[in-house]
Amino acid sequence: MAEKQKCSYCEEQSDKLRHPHIMGSIVVKICPTCWEVERNTHFGICGEDIGDF
Repeated sequence: MAEKQKCSYCEEQSDKLRHPHIMGSIVVKICPTCWEVERNTHFGICGEDIGDF
């Protein structure tokens, strides 16, 4: 099982993290919940879907 790490956005512990879609930072990682928030925000602003987590 993967070790839990802290989401860079909400600071919740999660064993499922990935890098945000637009930030090229290797340090920032976000959880599925924050990904959905980013996804909806990006779609609302740009009309583009960044896809599933």
